[in-house]
Amino acid sequence: MPFFLKKLYRSQKNDRIWGITFTGFVICLLIMALPAIDRFLLAYFNFSFLFFLGNGPFIGPGKEKFYLACLSLFFVLSFTGYLFFSQKRSILRLLILVIAYGSLGAAVFFPVIPADYVEQIKINNLRAVDDTIFSRKTLMDNLNPKSSLQDYYTVAHQQFQINMDILSKAWQLSNEKQLEAYFYVNLVSHFWGYGNPNRINDTGCVQINEESNFQIIPNPSIYTYLQSNIGCCTDYAYLLKVLLDQAGIKNRRVEVRGHIFNEALFDTRWFTLDATLGMVFHDSWENIQLRSNLGKNSIEVTIFPNQGLVETNNPLYRSNLGHFQLNWLIYAIGKQLPAVAYPDGK
Repeated sequence: MPFFLKKLYRSQKNDRIWGITFTGFVICLLIMALPAIDRFLLAYFNFSFLFFLGNGPFIGPGKEKFYLACLSLFFVLSFTGYLFFSQKRSILRLLILVIAYGSLGAAVFFPVIPADYVEQIKINNLRAVDDTIFSRKTLMDNLNPKSSLQDYYTVAHQQFQINMDILSKAWQLSNEKQLEAYFYVNLVSHFWGYGNPNRINDTGCVQINEESNFQIIPNPSIYTYLQSNIGCCTDYAYLLKVLLDQAGIKNRRVEVRGHIFNEALFDTRWFTLDATLGMVFHDSWENIQLRSNLGKNSIEVTIFPNQGLVETNNPLYRSNLGHFQLNWLIYAIGKQLPAVAYPDGK
């Protein structure tokens, strides 16, 4: 290509010929890259920074030596172009050639798939198990209006012990405390539909909801909670905290704008437990919001089968719960709710 351009340039003795030729050269490169134009443009833009700043965010691990070899080649080609076209504005032409060769080489040798570098969540879908394991009815059959929070935990813990082997095999969890916490997340998640089934924009918690004609229920007992068909995030977080406290699992509630959930400490790492949405983030919410390792799988989340999300003929189903869950995943990706509070202390 440099020899062809040299011959053409010297035969015409006209700067316009160079401009036309270079324009044609760039158009050819674009046509070559047309099937993956987004990849090409990203590589084109990035490579100039790659060359001059030595920063290669799009170069995958293990390709550094290959990159350096290609970089040397691009430099030689560019310097050759400088020698062939050593006229006024030669530095500008050198830079143009660097970018032209660099963008072509980057597109060919370093294929960039934009989706690979977009913020992504690693999602683990836990294997579904028999829903009767998380039966609210079992709790109610063994409790009464005078039952205490300790009684509530005792019955729930018995359910866990009976089904522990089944859950451990299905969910592939070796940490018994973590397995127990995951069981309680699912148990509480099965207590209610989220909010009011009809007047979804009005308050729909255990203490005040459309079933009670929005009359406040003062000082509800644990049995009152279990009798209700309607609950909100405050209720989920409260009843999950009771179980985690009684189980001796270090935990705390976390408040952000418009939502409250739990966090539990396993070994030395906080996990975000959201019984309302039936999912667990493998880090504290604060760390998720302050993270700097943006990119693929910078967040990991486990999502539980939730009858309130998918079974439209189930009394617990709420159409707004699916939107709520999706929004929360987006908030985690975009770091949109960084301000947190700990009502029980950090």
